[in-house]
Amino acid sequence: MTCTGLTPTSTDIAGALDELTAAADAAQLALGAAVEREYDEECALHRAHQAARGAPPEQLAQADAWCAAAAEQLHQAILDVQRATARRDAARAALARYIARAADRCLPPQYREAV
Repeated sequence: MTCTGLTPTSTDIAGALDELTAAADAAQLALGAAVEREYDEECALHRAHQAARGAPPEQLAQADAWCAAAAEQLHQAILDVQRATARRDAARAALARYIARAADRCLPPQYREAV
C-alpha cells in the first residue's frame, strides 16, 4: 500500500513504533523511580527535623547540618522529578506525533485534518 507516495514497509513502521513505545515506557519507569526517590528524600527530611527537635543543645549545629543536607537532597529529587516528567511528556508526544503522521499519510485526502 502506498500512502502519499511513500511505501514504508510494515517492518519499518513496527520498528519505529516499537522504538518510540520503548522510549515512552522507559521514560515512565524513570519518572516512577524519581517520584519514589522524592518520597524517600521527603521522609529523610522529616526524620532529620524530628531528630533536630530532640537534639541536646550541644548537637544543634549538627542537627541543623543534617536538616540542610536532607533539604538539599529533597530539592535535587524534586528537580529530578521535573526533568523526568518533561522527558516522559516529550516521549509521549513523539509517539503521538508519529502515530498521527502515519495515520494521516494513509488516509484519503478528504479525511485528513489540516496541520
